Amino acid sequence: MLLEEVMLKVAPGGLPGGSRVHRRLEVRGLTPDLRRVSPGTVFVALPERSADDPFAAFRAADLGAQAVICEPDTPLPRGVTRIEVPDTRRAFAQAASAFFGHPERSLELLAVRSTPSVQGAGTRRFSTNLVHLLARLLGGQEAPLPCLSELSCETGGRWLARPVSGLDAFEFYEALARSVRAGEPRLIVEAGVALQEDPDLAARLRWLEPEPIEPEVLQASWKGAVLSIGGVPVSTRLVGRGNWSAAAAAVGLASRELMGGRILGRVPRLVATPGFLEPVQAGQSFGVYVDAARTPAELEQMLGEIRSFHRGRLVLVIGGIAAAGAEGRRALGAAAARADEVVVTADDPESEPVESLGADVVSGGRAGQCWVEPERARAIFQAVSRARMGDVVVVAGKAHRNTQRAEGAMMPWDDRRTLYAALADRGHGGTCLV
Repeated sequence: MLLEEVMLKVAPGGLPGGSRVHRRLEVRGLTPDLRRVSPGTVFVALPERSADDPFAAFRAADLGAQAVICEPDTPLPRGVTRIEVPDTRRAFAQAASAFFGHPERSLELLAVRSTPSVQGAGTRRFSTNLVHLLARLLGGQEAPLPCLSELSCETGGRWLARPVSGLDAFEFYEALARSVRAGEPRLIVEAGVALQEDPDLAARLRWLEPEPIEPEVLQASWKGAVLSIGGVPVSTRLVGRGNWSAAAAAVGLASRELMGGRILGRVPRLVATPGFLEPVQAGQSFGVYVDAARTPAELEQMLGEIRSFHRGRLVLVIGGIAAAGAEGRRALGAAAARADEVVVTADDPESEPVESLGADVVSGGRAGQCWVEPERARAIFQAVSRARMGDVVVVAGKAHRNTQRAEGAMMPWDDRRTLYAALADRGHGGTCLV
């Protein structure tokens, strides 16, 4: 894309101060992040960032930026083309859309309004769960519809472990363009405030308004449930009141808006959204799940969902997080009191001793209920070894978070892999499946 085209798109009425491009310059990208500036980049001086760093455009020019999209009175170095606009954020979105050939015009964009999270960065939002279940209902288990959610962004065969609210305009339209190139005609977006306030994009979103549906639970156990949705009994492998409500809402949306009665036949094949009571099954006679809950509020919500189908023995693995502070860790221990046994272990301890972090959690729990095992793998093995027929084991805090931060290093981690190994150690499954 030529720089003249960028200028025309974001400032169609002409540019102040006589700014013009005197040679053909190819734009290779747009970004508000200095770490991503390289020769051929257009730098976007967002007002909130410029307030903290008013001379960022000078460093962008040193790194090879050939133009800057900015608002009036932004200081710029000589020799850099100034694209002055009244609204930098909107101009950034317009330019990003043009750079990728306006992919939003080639897609049917289905949108679900983002609901508030439970004291967490999108880990247990109802809307996140709904979007992923809806993507599977509409596209199938093997090839779900592409979706951009607060959990991850999955388009054009690429999975990005970042929330949609964490994408800038260039990254957002790049994700849409991947869907277009892959021939995906429809995409689901979990739309937060930023997307809802973009008038150009909001006009193209087809808003889906889920109805609050509480399905009747006809039968439930750690293996799954039989629900009555719209008066029709349907089986599901999903467990917990939160998953059942999200599945019923997804069925309602799909049936009302898109596919009619055919949708109920897909419910038995639905699998859990990552981080929402995902089952780990290797033929054992007790339930095993991984879940993303790591704050007291999230933990209370998740344990309440388990108690909606299970009144028996519950063994929980949680971590004492360094960033939570001592009071937050004690509150985590208090929230864990709905479990019968709690193994406290490492969860991003950073440079703090796991033993002292875990002691805070234990102090908030019931006496004799909690103990500390610093090594996360050993804690998981201990929890699985204590489970008996009909029990439930939950490993909380990681789920889709596939790293462990400790002592200044970041290491790969997967609770599921460790659980399969622990189950194999008890003679279930016989291999480590991932």
